Amino acid sequence: MLRSTFASLAFVLLATGGAVSAPTAADILAAMKQGNYALALRLARPLAEAGNAEAQAMVGNLYELGLGVAQDHSKALGWFTRAADQGNVTAETALGRMYSKGAGVQMDSVKAYRWFALAAKQGDVDAQCAIGDLYSEGNRVPQDYGEAVK
Repeated sequence: MLRSTFASLAFVLLATGGAVSAPTAADILAAMKQGNYALALRLARPLAEAGNAEAQAMVGNLYELGLGVAQDHSKALGWFTRAADQGNVTAETALGRMYSKGAGVQMDSVKAYRWFALAAKQGDVDAQCAIGDLYSEGNRVPQDYGEAVK
């Protein structure tokens, strides 16, 4: 058994010229689609720690939802903030959602609006709808049905 494992590894190393490719966002998404969230986290974390905004947002999602890891809004907030600071639209929308609902943070409609607005400017439909909801409800912005339906 051990010999066949080493033989397989040797074959892979020879076939790839000794290079083993780093995981990609597609690899992480594939693991997530298969429901293998622990694997997705193992693949995404090194990329996220290296500064990859897309991987940071994915790690944030895993922590926010408790997939493959214990749910931890504080860690989700940290990963989303890192990604959003690089302009990642998924993370911007997630931060808006966290602040609008008070999920792991103090509810803050001003911060929610700020993050949603950044994501909306990039065309994120969820963020655009969230801004519409804020205007519709008059939540920290003047109630304005005209703005709400834009």
